[in-house]
Amino acid sequence: MKERWGGWAVVLIIIALLFVPLISAGFFGDLWGKMTGQATRNVGLNISVAVAKITYVENNSASAKSIATTLNSGPAFTSILINFSAYQAAGQEYLNDSTATVNISFFSTLSESRVNSTCSMTEKGTLYKNYTCNVSFWWYDSAGSWGINASILDNFSIMASNKTMNISIPSLTGFDSGPANLTLPSIGPGSYNSTSNNDPLVLNNTGNQYVNISINATDLVGETTPSLRLYSGNFSMSTFTGGACSGGACLECVGNQMNKTSGNYVNITEGNLTRGNYTINTGNTNGQEGLYLCLRYAGSELTSQSYSIASQGSWTIRI
Repeated sequence: MKERWGGWAVVLIIIALLFVPLISAGFFGDLWGKMTGQATRNVGLNISVAVAKITYVENNSASAKSIATTLNSGPAFTSILINFSAYQAAGQEYLNDSTATVNISFFSTLSESRVNSTCSMTEKGTLYKNYTCNVSFWWYDSAGSWGINASILDNFSIMASNKTMNISIPSLTGFDSGPANLTLPSIGPGSYNSTSNNDPLVLNNTGNQYVNISINATDLVGETTPSLRLYSGNFSMSTFTGGACSGGACLECVGNQMNKTSGNYVNITEGNLTRGNYTINTGNTNGQEGLYLCLRYAGSELTSQSYSIASQGSWTIRI
């Protein structure tokens, strides 16, 4: 009995030892496949995806290269041509022409941008396409550095972009004004607070700088009797008006008193020109300012005649 148990023990140990190399060699996996007609194998899979790239960006217009001297004052714009090349290793046909875009943004705030999202495809090869974009800059666009971002989508909706180029916008200072002449209705000697009947004097900022306004006034001399005059120091200018008014209701008559001596400029409080598109005519905003004239006092010695700037010269506005 003991020998038989010992014999079985030896057999079991041998069988167990035989199972180990069979299992590690995948014996049963192959055996199962032969029995069922099914077999499993591990298969390696490698997929390469071609990603589009923008390899080249250029400012390709004379105005872009020398914009510091050619950017127009208002109301005008300057056209800038931006060229860029897009590459797709899978083939140029995978580039989506309708998404070719150039976005030029002001670095300091990023709130200003000029965009062309309808760039034209101008040339193509086996793996690349060239695009041209016309971007307009306006006279009131901020002075400083602007970053150029050229971008495009491929047919896999993967975007390629290039932000390596920038452009510099110069500082521009200028303005225009009208009407050319301000007039007052007939006034009587010794009268107070007479207002112009054709103001405001409208100033338009034709540059891209915030500027203050100051005025040098001259006496209005009698054209018949030059010894009589409306003195410059009796005038005032204001950015406010009381409309059809008299006395204390005339807001323009509590504005800035003009200089009493010719050649001295008086700053107009609240009188400033922000940069902006003044052509939309929103009044004292968006690059526009209106000034209202008042003759606070006409001397009692005055006689009936015309008084003008013919003798001492025009009033001068300075920014």
